[in-house]
Amino acid sequence: MELSSTNHSKTYLAFQYWVLLITEQSHHELSEWILNLELLEALLDDKETIDKKGRYYQIDQYVKKIIKDYI
Repeated sequence: MELSSTNHSKTYLAFQYWVLLITEQSHHELSEWILNLELLEALLDDKETIDKKGRYYQIDQYVKKIIKDYI
């Protein structure tokens, strides 16, 4: 985790997540991780609530495409 500030009185929090072994099920874990970060961002920025099921499906489809060459 890394914190940094900007000139706009905001603090950015950067997370790093490492996948040691990519398997057939890795897309689920990665998709959940991404969704939770998006939910946290929405909460902190007072944005509208995200449709969790719909957004998870979008993320999961995208992640599957990205990691298919590594399985």
